Amino acid sequence: MKKVILGLLTAATAVSIVGCGGTSSDSTQANNSNIESTENIEESASWKTYDGPSVTKEEWESDSFLIELPYPEMDNINIHYESSTWTDIFIYETTSSQFKTYGNKCKSAGFTTDLTFDSSFFMAKKGDSELTMSRNPDNGIIEISYTYPEK
Repeated sequence: MKKVILGLLTAATAVSIVGCGGTSSDSTQANNSNIESTENIEESASWKTYDGPSVTKEEWESDSFLIELPYPEMDNINIHYESSTWTDIFIYETTSSQFKTYGNKCKSAGFTTDLTFDSSFFMAKKGDSELTMSRNPDNGIIEISYTYPEK
């Protein structure tokens, strides 16, 4: 009985593989007509750079959530995500020295680094707010995640 069931399962698997394996040239051509050619497309942004508008100091300081954080005096600042309790910020093309300088600015602004602060990772608190900052040495991107109580 087990051999019969095993034989039926094997046959069903083989039929499903054969049935899904082939495509006609008409359906392949129809599917490919919806695909845009990438031969002449130049990528305008990558994980190493940000070509969009950088957040200005005035925009930063007028944001009711970001006002608690010192403005990073760097180029290529992108507020990637912002909600009522969390903001995620990317800063592109940075150096490790800029990372350390900004971490020290955060400490001066009242964030305590009880948790950790080294050359590529910073984790601190200020009241009910938490700040996590990391720098990827391979691409120079600083990611700042800032969580705060809902206002």
